[in-house]
Amino acid sequence: MLKFPTKEGIVTICSSLLIPVECALVNTSSVTPEEKKAHPTNLTVPLHRNFLDQEVVVRGSLSDKGHTELYALLKMNLDIFAWQPSDMTGVP
Repeated sequence: MLKFPTKEGIVTICSSLLIPVECALVNTSSVTPEEKKAHPTNLTVPLHRNFLDQEVVVRGSLSDKGHTELYALLKMNLDIFAWQPSDMTGVP
C-alpha cells in the first residue's frame, strides 16, 4: 500500500502481487539482444590446380561440411565459369 498527498487529498494505492509481476514482464524484454559475432573470414579457394589465379571466395560462416560440399559442387561444374569474355561461347 502506498499513500501520497495530492490537491484533492491523500491518495492510497493498493497493490497485489500481480501488478509487480506485470511490471516486471513489461520492463523485461523476452527478446535477448543479439550478440555481436565476429565475422568469419572469407576463404579464397582455387578451383583448378593448373590455374591458381582462377579463384572463388567462399564465405567463412559455412560449416566444414557445407564448405566441403560447396567446394565439390563448384569443382564438378568448373566448366560453367567464365573467367574471361572469350570463355562465354555464343555471346557476341
